[in-house]
Order: sequence, then structure tokens, then C-alpha cells
Amino acid sequence: MESLLQVSDLRIRYETKVAVDGISFTVNPGEIIGLLGPNGAGKSSTIRAICGIVPPTSGSIITCGVNAAEAPFEVKRRVGYVAEDAALIDVFTPLEYFRFLGDLRELEAGLVKERGLALLAELRLEEDALNKRMGGFSKGMKQKVAIAAALLHDPHLVLLDEPLNGLDVESTGRFKELLATFAKRGGAIVYCSHLVDVMERFVPRVLIVQQGKLKADIAMAELIQQDGSLEAAFTRVTTEAEA
Repeated sequence: MESLLQVSDLRIRYETKVAVDGISFTVNPGEIIGLLGPNGAGKSSTIRAICGIVPPTSGSIITCGVNAAEAPFEVKRRVGYVAEDAALIDVFTPLEYFRFLGDLRELEAGLVKERGLALLAELRLEEDALNKRMGGFSKGMKQKVAIAAALLHDPHLVLLDEPLNGLDVESTGRFKELLATFAKRGGAIVYCSHLVDVMERFVPRVLIVQQGKLKADIAMAELIQQDGSLEAAFTRVTTEAEA
């Protein structure tokens, strides 16, 4: 089985700060993995490098068969990405925004509209919001549009950086169901968060990062068997890292 993501000895430096320090891991079709760590651990920098936004200082990333540093635009065509603070185009309606994204990816307009409407229906965005400008949307409404936009082109790999920002309990449940279905069809998901309780209920495999280094890569069931909970394991691993 060919991996959808191969991260090898990834290092990212911003001037004098080392954000990511030698991280390596792979993600296979159908896998959902969690990237867990405290704020500033290097999670977002790793995600941005995977989708071709931030160039690695050294190491390599093969995303959906493409070198992310050498062909970042092709990587962006193949993956879905929900940023921590999703930047939408406020003067667009959701359907106009989807049409814009579809044009960038050279997708058929009818298919874009059909998929966009289906995804927003799954996420329970109010029907009367479909043709309203997004500048007046709440944070939760914008997040639903951002999630739908990431899945619009039916990518093989989806990268999620704190994707639950602004979502209520019902929307969070719908979101998890949507991603579970995506993974069952062979898609892969990298879920980046510092919310331990959410990740414990959703992610079968967790990578714990601390100070830019990968401190654990373990199945959730094994981790809970060892420590009783993800929170206890996270505390142990990060405390050991600081010692």
C-alpha cells in the first residue's frame, strides 16, 4: 500500500527559531492520525509544510506522490486544508466561493455546485445562508464553509488545523461523521489540535510533538491501555520532554 504522505527528517527554521526539528512519519490511505502538542510545538508549521505553504529548511515531504517543496501548487490541487483561522473571501457567498475554487482547480461548475451543496447540507449550514455574503457569517458558519471547501475537490488527503473552532456540538458530530466516511473511502486525514478530549474520541493513532520534536507515535488504544487516557499520556510525554 503506497503512503499518501511521507514526512522524512523535516526541519523548519524561522530566522533563529527552530519550529520543527527532525520529524518523520507516514500516513496511509484510510488512516486518521492526530498531531497533538501544546501551542508552539510545531504542529501548524508541519501542516503548512505538508501542503506546500511553508518550504522545509531540510528534509523531505512527499504529499500524494508529489514533492511538496518542488511542486507546491500541484500539492495544493491534491489536498484539502482547513487552517486554524480559515481566511474566506467575505464579499462572496458560499456558492460563489466554491465556484471560484472550482475555477482554480479547473473543475466542472455543475459538479462543484452539487458537491458544495451536499457538503453544506451535511454540516447543517442554514439553507438561507447559501446566497448571503460571508462577511456577515458567524465564526461557526464560516468554519462550515471552510470545511466544505477543503473537501470540495474530493482530495486524497485532508489536513485539519484546529478545525472545530466555532462549531457547536451538533455540527462537531456531523463533521466527525463526514470525516469517518471520507476515511472509509480510502482518504487520509491529519488532524492537528491541542484539544486532548476531542482527539481521544476521534483519532485512532496519535503523534505527540513537543518543542518541534516527535515524542510519540502510537495507536490510541495502546496509549490509553498504558496511561489510562490521552490526557495522562500527553502530560507524561511532554513532562519527560521538558525534564
